[in-house]
Amino acid sequence: MRLSLLALALLLIAIDTMAAVPQRAYRYFPVLKEEQGRIWPEGDICIIAEQIHHESGWKMDAVRREKSGVVSYGALQVLDRTFHELRKQHSAALQKVASPADLLQARWGIRAGILYDRHMWSLVSFAADTRERYAMMLSAYNGGYGWLLRDRKLTRAKGFDPDRWFGNVERFSERSGRNFIINRRYAREILDGAAQYNGLL
Repeated sequence: MRLSLLALALLLIAIDTMAAVPQRAYRYFPVLKEEQGRIWPEGDICIIAEQIHHESGWKMDAVRREKSGVVSYGALQVLDRTFHELRKQHSAALQKVASPADLLQARWGIRAGILYDRHMWSLVSFAADTRERYAMMLSAYNGGYGWLLRDRKLTRAKGFDPDRWFGNVERFSERSGRNFIINRRYAREILDGAAQYNGLL
């Protein structure tokens, strides 16, 4: 009986894990795989997949308008102003993308988000190891690289390690309470959830 209950429990866990990956992910994961291979082959595709999961739930036409007036588009919710910066820096990769609204097409939304991920990754080479670096990349993607630098400066002033996110930089910030919570959960939840996409590789 104990063995049967254990088997049932394991099955329910497996079903729950599979249910956490939306059906839309199975449709668009091949596009992600192709774009990741083209733009950032060294990047962790499962982390990017979970980032899409977190940002848009794999809804390629997702649009979010903030009270500040900025608008984010597509699978990885790239801001309109970020899009214009990316297009200047990566004109060849985004030559067919005329406006932020084009990011609502799966390929372009995913491509733009990966380009921005890769850019943030290049800026956080000071991180102590790979996991710490991904955490800082995600924090910068979500809340801005400038805020990450200010958080690192405050971390150092508090006597902690500015090159380590977990237990160090993640603890300190002068952001508003709500933005602090959102930013810290963003990095941790994406890294913790990424493994569920191993099955799609």
